[in-house]
Amino acid sequence: MSVLQDIKRRRRNLAQTLKEHQGIRTLVEQLYPDRAHFIYELLQNAEDAGATQATFRLLHTSLVFEHDGRAFEPADIEAITDIGSSSKQDDQQTIGRFGIGFKAVFAYTNTPRIYSPTYSFRIDDLVLPSPLTANSKLGPVTRFEFPFDNPKKPAAVAFQEIQQGLEALQVSTLLFLNTLASICWEIEGGAEGAVHRVVHADHHLELITNPDSDDAWSDHYVMFSAPVPGLPRHRAAIAFELDYLPGVEEYDHRKPLAKQMKVVDANPGQVFVFFPAEKETSGLRFHLHAPFVPEVSRASIKDTTANAPLFNQLADVTAAALQRLKKLKLLTPELLSVLPNNDDPLPLRYRPIRAAVLLAMRQKDLTPTFTGGHAPAEVLLQARVQVKELIEPRDLHVLLQTIDPLEWAANVNQKNGRIDKFYSSLGVEEWDVEALVDTLKEHLSEATAAPGQTYTYLKQPTPEVLTWLQGKSVDWMRELYATLERHYLGGWQRAQKVEGLATLKIVRLADGMLTRPSEAYFANAQLGSAGVPTVDTATFTRGKKNDLHPEARQFLVAIGVRELDAVSQMDRYLRQNYGEFSRNQKFEDMELFLRFAEEHPHELDIFRGATIFKVKSKGGPGVWASAETILFSQPYAPTGLDQFYRQELQDAKWHCLTDDYQTLDKRLPAFLKFCERVGVKSSLEISRVGCYGNTQYAFLVVKAPGNWSDNKGINIDFTIPGLQEALQRPSLDTSRLIWTSLLTAKDPNFTEAMYRSNSAHDIRRAPSKLIEQLKKAKWVPQGDRFVQPAQALVSKLPKGFYFDPAAAWIKAIDFGSETRRQEEMGKDRQQSAKLLGFPDDEKTLEMLRELAKLPKEELGNLAAKARASKAGEFPERTSSNPERRTKHVGAAAAQAPQRQSETRERSVSVNYSEVKTEARQYLSDQYTLDGDLYCQICQKPMPFRLDNGQPYFEAVELVPDLTTMHPPNYLALCPNHAAMFERANKSKSALRFLIKQAHGVNIDVMLAGQERKVRFTKMHLEDLRIVLDQLSKSSAQSA
Repeated sequence: MSVLQDIKRRRRNLAQTLKEHQGIRTLVEQLYPDRAHFIYELLQNAEDAGATQATFRLLHTSLVFEHDGRAFEPADIEAITDIGSSSKQDDQQTIGRFGIGFKAVFAYTNTPRIYSPTYSFRIDDLVLPSPLTANSKLGPVTRFEFPFDNPKKPAAVAFQEIQQGLEALQVSTLLFLNTLASICWEIEGGAEGAVHRVVHADHHLELITNPDSDDAWSDHYVMFSAPVPGLPRHRAAIAFELDYLPGVEEYDHRKPLAKQMKVVDANPGQVFVFFPAEKETSGLRFHLHAPFVPEVSRASIKDTTANAPLFNQLADVTAAALQRLKKLKLLTPELLSVLPNNDDPLPLRYRPIRAAVLLAMRQKDLTPTFTGGHAPAEVLLQARVQVKELIEPRDLHVLLQTIDPLEWAANVNQKNGRIDKFYSSLGVEEWDVEALVDTLKEHLSEATAAPGQTYTYLKQPTPEVLTWLQGKSVDWMRELYATLERHYLGGWQRAQKVEGLATLKIVRLADGMLTRPSEAYFANAQLGSAGVPTVDTATFTRGKKNDLHPEARQFLVAIGVRELDAVSQMDRYLRQNYGEFSRNQKFEDMELFLRFAEEHPHELDIFRGATIFKVKSKGGPGVWASAETILFSQPYAPTGLDQFYRQELQDAKWHCLTDDYQTLDKRLPAFLKFCERVGVKSSLEISRVGCYGNTQYAFLVVKAPGNWSDNKGINIDFTIPGLQEALQRPSLDTSRLIWTSLLTAKDPNFTEAMYRSNSAHDIRRAPSKLIEQLKKAKWVPQGDRFVQPAQALVSKLPKGFYFDPAAAWIKAIDFGSETRRQEEMGKDRQQSAKLLGFPDDEKTLEMLRELAKLPKEELGNLAAKARASKAGEFPERTSSNPERRTKHVGAAAAQAPQRQSETRERSVSVNYSEVKTEARQYLSDQYTLDGDLYCQICQKPMPFRLDNGQPYFEAVELVPDLTTMHPPNYLALCPNHAAMFERANKSKSALRFLIKQAHGVNIDVMLAGQERKVRFTKMHLEDLRIVLDQLSKSSAQSA
């Protein structure tokens, strides 16, 4: 029995099962995601058979596939005619592992035919082989024929789907195969195509599409691989795409690859399991391959631990490839855009590849540098080109005081581009022009001492850095100045940056030394420069003609180098002889200064900080001080500042001029004018500050809505420095000084503090700190004493205190408000005394004033005696027109508000407070006598008063079950009897009857087990009866 007959015999039961269970065939046919996927299955079998060439011929009635690989063996027939079995299951070196891949052809054919040099046969019912006559013309070629005889798939549809599959066959299909180097296809009545793989030297391979046609093109790659442990015939591999350099049109094998091509971005990079896994995404920008365990469809990689070692090996392969790329001179800055950075969204299992790349480039000589070489990323810095060209690596070593040498990273063509992000992922620090300036500040600053120190400088330049800079050429210095002007001062905050450079010894002088900008001058041929430190002209000119380098000179001017003229000469003289620690001051130089001020009235700022004035000193001869620390005082100007700043003068924070300047005689007026112009203090200055510390800071700032805007926010308050201390020791001179300063203030809005977060919100306003300080302090002179502004009288102000009643600050400090209130109260007291029966004469009023001076205890005793003498008294109120009052009260009762309640935890009257407020006013009017309010039960004045002077009493509802609420239906009771009436009252149910039947002005009630009388004024009792009668009538009408 032949091999085919034996296999067929053994497959009959399986064939019968498949007929009975058609779903199995359907499952097999639909197993793959695309209809022509079996094309890859055929190529897989060709690769496993060691074929070098494969050909497809698509006819309208069938598909023919041929390859030149190994001929069929019995095991191959066993596998191809079985389901779930494969000759490759025990051979881990082959691609296929499932034995059902070939069955995908049955979606198109029922009778596939195989012609091999060893066996020729047809397959029926998926699994039954039948022998065919061999085709001797094929020679060593194996042929597969697939007639389109599946009734479920019309031939036209089969032709169209396979045509689409062939035309979509990717050029990269051959990229990671070992033996198959050529794929050709022909389509009846249509196109034909081919892909060939050519392996060049040095990991370089070329995939040529349609090589024999006019539209042929090539794709070039560099591939790196390593054997898979345990599978020596399989390799883990990566491939980078290549493209021609500008000006190169075709590959020349005689020239180095790096001279012709560069690595480019393959976005997206593909994942291969020999062939492309269409649905697998790596997030990388190069291709990779390994013998992964794929999903059954081969479209993606299976999530299984069996694949983990392959991902780790790919990471090692990629890291090792960097060294080979470097040897091929392909490891350029542009290649960094292809490598994964930390911003790339890589799936978790592909991240070891990125980690391996970053680690290798951090620690090994693999990262491209500015000079064209490679270095570990951990020794690299990044900056703009101009800084790299200026500061060489050996300069970095000096400036940063490092032990290990540093290098510049290669240039970045786009900020925040892929190359820049890759450098950031490597941890390459940016050390640009700002960092350069910070380093120069650290090592070249020459900072002057703080006031009070005995030595000249707090900080000297670092000797090594100063020597390094002095060793630079004038050309180099010129480029330094131009670079700093263009890339540092050229941005925002120019003035602030210029100020930060003022102390740096970076100005090259003509003698080769370095100095600070303020000590250097541009040479002036007309004035001569002997003995003057002038800038080396070569640092801001260039060429044989000494053409001006505008940016270099502009930088020198900006940082403080000046033209040598009369002004700069005076400035230099002042700094040499009138510095903070100078001992060269001469009284006679004042005439020199006065003449300069007359000739250069707009250049007086150069005197700022110069110690040109002789000032008084405690217990010794005069010392020298600058204008900013001096106050005008007697005998030069009676400003009062010496009193205001008395403590500060004692502490030498402020100074006064010595009397020596009295000898200037005719020049004294010019001297005083000069003093004022250069900054000697002649008046108080109202300073603008922020709102912090204002008594209403919480309202102004904390509770202000919105977020702060530097452009649109407002935060303004006002104060006078030292005012709080001066107000604690008032004097006439101090008060006059404050008064005059307020009158002559340049900004009249100093009375208000203002704040807003941004323009979307209103400005919040409150009295300024200055106004609050002035309102609280006793500083306004009134005869022989000082009072708060509110207690002052205009008539008592001394001479020199001009009073403007319309001035906003006069109103803001409440000037005279308390006095006016006292006058009005005096008039009220006179009227009150008259109403109380006291004679309207001064003697009686004086007696009342004397009584007001008595201690509270003594007044209380007098009041108690007075109340005792009034025992039995009780307020009486009667209506002068009973008839009219009856109508008025009745109308009010008819319109009284209904008692409204809401059901919460208990019933609560929601309009209770309004009526009770009216009731309290009503009861106060009824039961007040001689300023005392009487309880209706004990008939005595209320036991105590509130802080506002008003007697405390309880307004207690009398008849509680009325449907409407009325002020007359309340009693004025002391706290004791209010509690009794509300909580120990056995007469509540009879109150309405008792009121109607009462004779006189009393009703009897039982409170706390004792009989008590409730006393009314006649008017109150009548009003209450009118209310009750009106309610009875309304109730009868509604019934």
